[in-house]
Amino acid sequence: MKEELHDRGGAPWREKITIIVKVASKFLPEIISGFRQKHPDVHIVIIQNEMDDMSATDWDLKLDASREKQENENTTCLLKEKICLAMPKDHPLANQKSIRLSDVSGESFLGMQKGSSMNAIAAAYCREAGFVPNIILETDNPSTLRGLMRLGLGIAFNPVITWKEVSEEEFQLIPIADIDCCRYIHLSLNPKRYHPKVVLAFQEYLIQFFSGLTGKR
Repeated sequence: MKEELHDRGGAPWREKITIIVKVASKFLPEIISGFRQKHPDVHIVIIQNEMDDMSATDWDLKLDASREKQENENTTCLLKEKICLAMPKDHPLANQKSIRLSDVSGESFLGMQKGSSMNAIAAAYCREAGFVPNIILETDNPSTLRGLMRLGLGIAFNPVITWKEVSEEEFQLIPIADIDCCRYIHLSLNPKRYHPKVVLAFQEYLIQFFSGLTGKR
């Protein structure tokens, strides 16, 4: 999906930011609204699915996640978040205070689509626990995944901060005991592109926004 956010009938030219967003998309409305209060004329392009014909210079910023912490001259680690298991309240394991990942090796999993960072992270932790997950359904939308879980079709890996809207009234969120399951959300600045001040301002705004998540969520 590619969205362009701009004022209709505004100035014929305006500063532009292109950002690839692969994680934490639920926060986009809040992020964009807050940033545009300070920069109302900026033209923001949000890319959530990278296109095959994209070149290495087609974007300014990228928001993604990985199992390992990434931090260098062009990449800032924004957040470390725990990953737990989410399952329906009536699941046989739902009364556990914590669970070994190997104990769910025979369960049916609902997962994010192949190619997503969440899919890769979940698969890596399952391999560490000694099994390949039985993924019966994949989606590119976390909301769809939760809807499928409501039907009792399976269990899922659940990041505890950026997917916090998973209702504890509907699902049981169980910590993983034997492996420190987590992911790191990072923001990358494209080193192959010149960045005007507004891009650097947006970079700093994102850093500040994510730094406040653990305290206010």
